[in-house]
Amino acid sequence: MVSAGRLNHITYILPQLKCYLRSIYQWQMSWHNHSARRTIPNEVRVNLEWWKLSLQTYNPTRLIPEPQPTDVGWIGDASTSYGIGVIIGKRWACFRLTRNPSLCFPGNTIAWLETLAIRLGLLMLMEIRASSGKTFIVHTDNTTTQDAIDNRKCRDPLVNEEWKIIQKISIDAEIDIQARRVTSGENRADGLSRGDRTDQRVQEGWKRSTILGYNAAVKKFKVFKTSRDVHVYDLPITASDVYSFVAWARRGTGNNRAGKINATTLTHYLHTLKAWHTFHDAKYLYQTEKRVKLMLKGSGRQDALIPARPGKSPVLISDLAELFRTLSGRGPEAEAVKDLAVVAFWGMARMAKLTYTSSSGQINLKKGTTTQDVLNFQNMTTINVHEAKTAKPGEVQVIKLRSINSPLCPVEQLSDVNKQQHQTQTPCLDMKAQREGSTYRNDMPTKVGGATLQHAVGININEIKSLGRWTTDCYKRYVKPLSRRGDHLPINIRAPILFKFYLASLGLAIISNLTYGVIWLTEKLCEDSLGVLGTAA
Repeated sequence: MVSAGRLNHITYILPQLKCYLRSIYQWQMSWHNHSARRTIPNEVRVNLEWWKLSLQTYNPTRLIPEPQPTDVGWIGDASTSYGIGVIIGKRWACFRLTRNPSLCFPGNTIAWLETLAIRLGLLMLMEIRASSGKTFIVHTDNTTTQDAIDNRKCRDPLVNEEWKIIQKISIDAEIDIQARRVTSGENRADGLSRGDRTDQRVQEGWKRSTILGYNAAVKKFKVFKTSRDVHVYDLPITASDVYSFVAWARRGTGNNRAGKINATTLTHYLHTLKAWHTFHDAKYLYQTEKRVKLMLKGSGRQDALIPARPGKSPVLISDLAELFRTLSGRGPEAEAVKDLAVVAFWGMARMAKLTYTSSSGQINLKKGTTTQDVLNFQNMTTINVHEAKTAKPGEVQVIKLRSINSPLCPVEQLSDVNKQQHQTQTPCLDMKAQREGSTYRNDMPTKVGGATLQHAVGININEIKSLGRWTTDCYKRYVKPLSRRGDHLPINIRAPILFKFYLASLGLAIISNLTYGVIWLTEKLCEDSLGVLGTAA
């Protein structure tokens, strides 16, 4: 009894070891005469040896687990007719049974298979290099599995043995799991567990960014149903659901409180509902579109009365020069970020497209940008970009760069970038943002800044679309208007000459005279960039 109590206290530090207490408590309950001596059962001996080994090899210096669990879209399911299916985000795996488990193992077979699905999902999570010190959410529709995750043990001997393996993996990887209950109808891995991969093939037709947007819309619809005290429902949804959802989410006369969404976002959400029905092969009620269109029209009028939220300001040359000065001489990572910022600005690209989210790991040559994608020619340097958002499947887009006589020369910075391996931009940009309270964490302004600058000096729209690798009018999202500010500095023509030289090197020409926007741009350049920008060669 003393040993069991002490081991129970240890589980406050190592809750994963609770599954090794079951046999000890069972032995204790069968011991009626406490003064009598009894031989230790083999199962208890094995568990005590495991306790001893775990405590001897335990590393007291461990990562403090994050208080908030991380949802990576982990869900699993099992069936005795086929096998096990596991989904983590956009990755999935399907395992087929080689023999009938009910003939080989006694007890609750389906509970054991569901628990085995947890172990397979944990191995998949480690394969994609899950971060240590985190708690991951696993969705399950099996109550036995959920109870086992919550209690760290199970009364079923077969399930408990499986949990011993799972907890050993968790301790070694310094990660933990938390259960979330879902209904069988919401279990996306149900088809995989029955050998049906159709849903996964359909899902592969959408890009990850599209699926994330769809998930936000579906969550909004679920909030709407919950507000109506409806927690279980099936597809297809009714016409009343469509109208009520639009009325609940839209802005209207006397109904502009917080939480309402504008007509544009609501239109995207309605497209999501259609895609949701397509994915589940359910029939959507398209006859509702006429009435919905009128409701959205009224919502648009209310949106026009609300001041638009100011957008993020683009990164201009002065901002690029300040970033250049801030990151210079601050170590290899800061130097890599500085060089990448210059390349991204002149190449009208996002820094995230030229970097990696992790500083280590295997490189997929068909997805990530590597030094092999940088090609040097006599008058131009190009960068091949794989799987760009605006590219067709299999199409490789090209970023064109020319050399200029300036510290902000993209070709010179590119040669420095090639010396760095797997550098990421987030920590250094956070440092810059904390110093000045700016929003450099999002690298989109570098692309916006390049497009805005070229549009301000009068570059032909078709040329801007070519340099930005755009084929539609989506370039308008990246061109921001430049307005005059309170500072009136003397006009210095050196910066426009530099930019004209760079454009001329790309075979482009300014088709309009110096406009008000160019004059303001020149003034802004004089403020911060005279010490950094060089003259045209």
